[in-house]
Amino acid sequence: MESIGQVLRAERDKRGLSLSEVYDDTKITIQNLEALEQDRFDYFPNRVYARAFLRDYANFLGLDSASDGL
Repeated sequence: MESIGQVLRAERDKRGLSLSEVYDDTKITIQNLEALEQDRFDYFPNRVYARAFLRDYANFLGLDSASDGL
Protein backbone atom coordinates (compact mmCIF):
# COMPACT_ATOMS: atom_id res chain seq x y z
CA MET A 1 0.00 0.00 0.00
CA GLU A 2 1.28 3.45 -0.90
CA SER A 3 1.82 6.08 1.74
CA ILE A 4 0.03 9.42 1.64
CA GLY A 5 3.17 11.13 0.40
CA GLN A 6 3.67 8.56 -2.35
CA VAL A 7 0.09 9.08 -3.54
CA LEU A 8 0.56 12.86 -3.61
CA ARG A 9 3.86 12.60 -5.50
CA ALA A 10 2.49 10.06 -7.98
CA GLU A 11 -0.56 12.22 -8.75
CA ARG A 12 1.58 15.35 -9.14
CA ASP A 13 3.93 13.48 -11.48
CA LYS A 14 0.98 12.05 -13.41
CA ARG A 15 -0.24 15.60 -14.01
CA GLY A 16 3.24 16.74 -15.03
CA LEU A 17 3.41 19.41 -12.34
CA SER A 18 6.53 20.71 -10.63
CA LEU A 19 6.54 21.70 -6.98
CA SER A 20 6.90 25.32 -8.13
CA GLU A 21 3.72 25.05 -10.16
CA VAL A 22 1.86 23.58 -7.19
CA TYR A 23 3.16 26.40 -5.01
CA ASP A 24 2.00 29.00 -7.56
CA ASP A 25 -1.56 27.66 -7.40
CA THR A 26 -1.82 26.67 -3.73
CA LYS A 27 0.65 29.01 -2.01
CA ILE A 28 1.86 26.03 0.04
CA THR A 29 5.62 26.49 0.30
CA ILE A 30 7.87 24.08 -1.55
CA GLN A 31 9.37 22.99 1.78
CA ASN A 32 5.91 22.09 3.09
CA LEU A 33 5.01 20.28 -0.14
CA GLU A 34 8.24 18.28 0.08
CA ALA A 35 7.51 17.39 3.70
CA LEU A 36 4.04 16.13 2.74
CA GLU A 37 5.40 14.07 -0.15
CA GLN A 38 8.03 12.57 2.17
CA ASP A 39 5.46 11.73 4.88
CA ARG A 40 7.33 14.01 7.27
CA PHE A 41 4.29 15.24 9.18
CA ASP A 42 6.50 15.91 12.21
CA TYR A 43 8.03 18.78 10.17
CA PHE A 44 4.95 20.91 10.89
CA PRO A 45 4.49 22.78 14.18
CA ASN A 46 1.38 20.70 14.93
CA ARG A 47 -1.07 18.29 13.32
CA VAL A 48 -3.53 21.07 12.50
CA TYR A 49 -1.07 22.60 10.03
CA ALA A 50 -0.19 19.21 8.55
CA ARG A 51 -3.86 18.32 8.05
CA ALA A 52 -4.72 21.69 6.52
CA PHE A 53 -1.85 21.60 4.04
CA LEU A 54 -2.56 17.96 3.26
CA ARG A 55 -6.24 18.71 2.62
CA ASP A 56 -5.44 21.67 0.39
CA TYR A 57 -2.81 19.75 -1.59
CA ALA A 58 -5.05 16.70 -2.02
CA ASN A 59 -7.97 18.87 -3.14
CA PHE A 60 -5.73 20.69 -5.62
CA LEU A 61 -4.74 17.32 -7.12
CA GLY A 62 -8.36 16.16 -7.19
CA LEU A 63 -7.81 13.48 -4.54
CA ASP A 64 -10.19 12.52 -1.73
CA SER A 65 -8.91 14.58 1.19
CA ALA A 66 -11.46 13.06 3.58
CA SER A 67 -9.43 9.84 3.81
CA ASP A 68 -6.05 11.44 4.48
CA GLY A 69 -5.16 9.05 7.31
CA LEU A 70 -3.74 11.63 9.70
